Amino acid sequence: MAADGASAAGSSASARMVPDWILSARDLYLVAMAVFVVNIVIGILNGSDAVEFDNNQILTHVHAGTIGWLTLAIIAAATLMFRATDRRLVLALAITIPIYVLAFYSRPWAGLVRRGSRAASV
Repeated sequence: MAADGASAAGSSASARMVPDWILSARDLYLVAMAVFVVNIVIGILNGSDAVEFDNNQILTHVHAGTIGWLTLAIIAAATLMFRATDRRLVLALAITIPIYVLAFYSRPWAGLVRRGSRAASV
């Protein structure tokens, strides 16, 4: 009985000894996968003409791919390659990139951009 308790305690202690850079890479990959799912769902629905997307939603698809999951995956791979990262960077990326992608879906500044571009073209 004591041996079972010791092995359980030993396995939980070894689980806590995972380096921060591994946990950071895992977190970045998980956020990248979530953004990738958004990208794929919009792409498949748009490609199959199942849903008619407006310009904001197409921009969400484009930016979820180029800025979103690709950037997160590259930084996660670099974290694994160099075995180091700053946890604050990981947290900032994990929060701001999904917000950035979501901002293209809602685009509250669209009226301001149109007004500014019209004034510049006159």
